[in-house]
Amino acid sequence: TGVYVSKKLNIPILIEVNSPVSEIKSMDGSLLLPVASCIEKYNLLSADAILTVSNAMKNYLLNQGADISKIYVVRNAAHKEAIKYNSPDLVNKSDSHITLGHLSSFANWYKIDTLIEAFAIAKESYPNLNLFLIGDGPLRKNLECFAKELKVCDSVIFMGEKKQREALDILVNYVDIAVCTNSSWY
Repeated sequence: TGVYVSKKLNIPILIEVNSPVSEIKSMDGSLLLPVASCIEKYNLLSADAILTVSNAMKNYLLNQGADISKIYVVRNAAHKEAIKYNSPDLVNKSDSHITLGHLSSFANWYKIDTLIEAFAIAKESYPNLNLFLIGDGPLRKNLECFAKELKVCDSVIFMGEKKQREALDILVNYVDIAVCTNSSWY
């Protein structure tokens, strides 16, 4: 639809590609994968510019036939010096505790249940661990129950959804180790 409208109105179309359609659709067993792949390729070939987050994804797009001159890699990052927010209710990094942190929506894709389980195992050997979970989503209640079941609910802090500046401040100033729970080739 976006390509059609951009052509009809004679305006440029920019497409952001964070992951290939085939990766997402293959996870849920979609029968529409061939159709989705065709639409993805059509969109890529029709775009005036394509934004993506990694060189690996750029190479995927090139293999799909995208024009190299239209692809721009914009990496996910934060400029920590720009963060000025301070959370008065949190304890700054210290030698007595190690704080792990994770920022995402609470959805199946991010495998936060696996993170909580790994955290519970690590906490047995390192009792001074804390885990800050920044975000919210459909699995939050289940994840809170899971933390209680594993007896780590006092050390797993569900911080809720935060504005970008506040979330970055927490990661930079209060988290010793940031954890990515689900990484992929792209």
